[in-house]
Amino acid sequence: MIPSVDTAIDGSYSIARPLFMYTAMPPEGAVGVYMDWILSEEGQCIILEKGYAPVTDVTCV
Repeated sequence: MIPSVDTAIDGSYSIARPLFMYTAMPPEGAVGVYMDWILSEEGQCIILEKGYAPVTDVTCV
């Protein structure tokens, strides 16, 4: 199996693993701003551009 974003998302590339981000409390301040941004379409497109699988379907230009 060739590793790619698609095979990581569909589970056919068996060594792909999810990345979790935990906070002790609901994110506030700079951490909250970062979490909002990284989960935004802009943040997810950057993740995709870097070769990682986004957590949401995004349309990047």
